[in-house]
Amino acid sequence: MPNAPEEVNDLLTGKMSEKIKILFLSANPLTTSWIRVDEEARQVREKLERGSKADRFELLTYPATRAADLQEVLMKHEPHIVHFSGHGSLAEKIILEDFEGNGVEISTKGLVDVFRLQRNSVRVVVLNACMTKPQAIALSQVIDYVVGIEKLVGDRAAVIFAGAFYLALSFGKPIEEAFKSAKAELLLQKPARSRGLRIFVRKGVDRKVRFPPARTEASEPGGVLAKALQDLIDNDAGVDVIRRVRRATLDGSLVLEQADEIVEGEVSIFEPSRSRGSGKALRAQIHPVTYSAVQERLFPPPPGIGPPPPGLIVIGRGNSLTRVRKLLAPDAKARAFKLTVVRGWPGVGKTTLVGVLGRDPKVLKSFPEGVLWTALERGPDLMTKMAEWGRVLGNNDLLRVATVEEAVEKLAQLLRHRRMLLIVDDIWKAEHAVPFLKAAAGSSCSLLATTRLTEAAEALTLEAGTIYLLPELTEKDSLSLLHYLAPNPVEQYPQECRELVNALGNLPLALHVAGRLLKAEAKLGLRVVDLIKGIQEDAIILEESAPLDRTEGTVLPTVQALLKRSTDELDDYTRDCFAYLGPFAPKPATFDIAAMKAMWRIEDPLPIIRKLVGHGLLEPVGGRFQMHELLVKHANSLLK
Repeated sequence: MPNAPEEVNDLLTGKMSEKIKILFLSANPLTTSWIRVDEEARQVREKLERGSKADRFELLTYPATRAADLQEVLMKHEPHIVHFSGHGSLAEKIILEDFEGNGVEISTKGLVDVFRLQRNSVRVVVLNACMTKPQAIALSQVIDYVVGIEKLVGDRAAVIFAGAFYLALSFGKPIEEAFKSAKAELLLQKPARSRGLRIFVRKGVDRKVRFPPARTEASEPGGVLAKALQDLIDNDAGVDVIRRVRRATLDGSLVLEQADEIVEGEVSIFEPSRSRGSGKALRAQIHPVTYSAVQERLFPPPPGIGPPPPGLIVIGRGNSLTRVRKLLAPDAKARAFKLTVVRGWPGVGKTTLVGVLGRDPKVLKSFPEGVLWTALERGPDLMTKMAEWGRVLGNNDLLRVATVEEAVEKLAQLLRHRRMLLIVDDIWKAEHAVPFLKAAAGSSCSLLATTRLTEAAEALTLEAGTIYLLPELTEKDSLSLLHYLAPNPVEQYPQECRELVNALGNLPLALHVAGRLLKAEAKLGLRVVDLIKGIQEDAIILEESAPLDRTEGTVLPTVQALLKRSTDELDDYTRDCFAYLGPFAPKPATFDIAAMKAMWRIEDPLPIIRKLVGHGLLEPVGGRFQMHELLVKHANSLLK
């Protein structure tokens, strides 16, 4: 194609009435880190609408693009500009998704062959992803203008570039001038990792051709995702729609809120203003009855005893979900029993994580006969809990046996030829979990256990690879979570809130409580800054009620009560030693052996250290021992 076809050239010079189509493709697979592809799409849309000739572009967005979708969507829409927002691999290839939501590298030859077939309509391709320069060069053999990046690009830099590029186009600037304008914008704003953007022009192209800007009709807030949620509420959603909404709730791009004033079956959707670093959020308010129905459709209960549906916002857990999924996956050939233990600080979100996994369609494909879930807590009635499993498996005899050993034997017979996911949550003593392990040992089941106690985790399995330490959230995800819970305070005081999430150790439990406090304070018109300072410096957070998902029967414990369970398991002397670490804790709160020896005034501190590590109150980190910031507050409160 030495020159552009006449009809396309007429379109570009404004001689035709047809709108210029921009196809915005994005992919953020489960196997990759979270990036702001939705924010980039919104930035492009907003900038396009600001131009002096804002009546000629039509923006089409296609999120979660699968490799199998690419040719179909190009043929269907016949776009003039194709913009890709997502990840580039270390092999310098863009990454799309497969049918399971995992990442798939797209070969350069395949990409060129696909666009060669679309060269009569596609004039510009923007690969707004890391290390896409080689594929951009290859595409420029068949496409007039191709933008690629030769280095790693920052998330914010990618968003700024896209917005500035399409703003220039919307004022009628030529392609290369629009590209230079976007580069200049990066120099003005100076975001991190903003170098390496390149534009490649096909040989023989008329460089003076302009894109007359177009304007799309005003779209409803939320776009595709909002429509998907409404379809789900209306019971008119297919598998792909349910999957899209489920993923959005898990990555934090969709927040479902209950509101009594919303009519049952309807939804109120809005996009709040954003603060720097707060993340993306489409907020949807729905009636409590509708909320329950939506949760059941997103996370349907599997056969057996499924865990409660995750009721809180799940954010920043994409990598953890992927890691634990892989650990759980049964061996198709060996059909052997597998054990996975998730451990972590109190309040880090272990129960929420297994709640998602126990209702995750991807996980349940491996366990066609369903899930058996139980929570042991501190003083479990093991006979009753095993009997519940037996009843679900079609046998009531476990109610009549005399000993735990007999119950284990009967439960083992029921599980022997089954492939189920067994979840034993909140283990406080390894011996409490042993009957369930023995019953499942001769089966093809996988058992997923959670505990806050290091000694319990290590007693359950000698294989370190089967223990997954659930980390705290990153600062970025913590800010996003806090922004969803209390958007106005985070937008008004971004730096103070950044300091707050770090002071709380990026712990989901503490962030949920802090968010609730900040939202209530702001609603009353009180000084939020004073509250933030109080949460950081005092024990306010400990005195508050835990989130609703921690309700025990009809009682909602305080954060202090939840943490106190760990220290109540200690003998008096060890508990005193733990308490005395509080006043001497540096920031971050890490101690070496010599410091603890001096504080406790004992010759050999190792037995005490071992107990505290075993109870999940200290964590070995690079030769030192870390205490979580929330546990520091708890230690100080014990002294009082």
